[in-house]
Amino acid sequence: MEDLAPAFNSAWTAPSPIACGLRTDHPIVGLPLVDDGELDLADRHAIEAIGRVQGNDLGAWGREDRIYLDQPEEEPSLPVGWCAFTTSGIDPRFSWVVRRHEDETVSVLLYCGTSAGASAFSSFDGSPELYLMNRGGYHLDREKTWRRPRHTAYSGRVRFVDHGDRPAWEPEWTVPVPAARTVSAMEYLSLNSVTPEEDVNWIPWSLGGTGRFSSSLSISSGGLVLDVPDTEPWNNEFSLWLVERDKRAAAGEDLCSLADCVVGFTAPELNPAELIDSTRMAAMAGRTINNFSANRARGGIGIPQPYVHLGGNPVWTYAVGSAWAAGSRRGEG
Repeated sequence: MEDLAPAFNSAWTAPSPIACGLRTDHPIVGLPLVDDGELDLADRHAIEAIGRVQGNDLGAWGREDRIYLDQPEEEPSLPVGWCAFTTSGIDPRFSWVVRRHEDETVSVLLYCGTSAGASAFSSFDGSPELYLMNRGGYHLDREKTWRRPRHTAYSGRVRFVDHGDRPAWEPEWTVPVPAARTVSAMEYLSLNSVTPEEDVNWIPWSLGGTGRFSSSLSISSGGLVLDVPDTEPWNNEFSLWLVERDKRAAAGEDLCSLADCVVGFTAPELNPAELIDSTRMAAMAGRTINNFSANRARGGIGIPQPYVHLGGNPVWTYAVGSAWAAGSRRGEG
């Protein structure tokens, strides 16, 4: 049974990760790499237990689940890996999400706060077709199609899906990014001057008040913000990741090839000329900048996650901003 109905006011997008774990197979261009040694990446139950031991009374939590892809009627569900989330046992201001994919690669993502990590976990757990998350809500599906943040799917229609005993309204799937092309770690290495040398004067970011990470944290009205100084280009992070990967391979770990490690994607809408700031976002939605900023400060329900912060200021892609602004003018967010 399928029918169509007007869109509802549930514009939603998962929070963006602020960093990746050093042992991830899929580092995200522009995001720092943080020491994830507190995690056993082979054991989802152990990851969950970190947050469960701390207890919900302290604002900590952990969860894990196997991920299954729905199949046609009378066919068994297809397992497509697992996902686990936990509040950090080192610094409870942060939480980890680990997604073990069906191809045995692993994504390790760091979020601000327990609720953000729980939301990201729910995205993976409830959307088996979701493969990778990127900045600003952009994501890659199992068919290797890059898609825009979920809130852009609310363009006026939702699907009614009959789940047997639990019929429900569900949003239509998200919009593919035109002319998007995946960039692997192998390609990034070939196109950039990156030298993975053992003597590189570079240490991992770390939680718990030590290392580079703690000195670059600032508190804003929207929560914790991690600003990577312009003097520390991402190529240094990538080099550190390569060095760590070489060490793990030398120790006998069975790692996937760099060609299978996704670091990001290219698309016309990611061109710097296509990025817009808060003032432009507010104007497109017919709001004042004070109204827009106040809304974001209160949690920004319905406002998409920024694609990136430049000079400490949030910016969005025009494609995402214009879609949100159109919905906002219709009263959808």
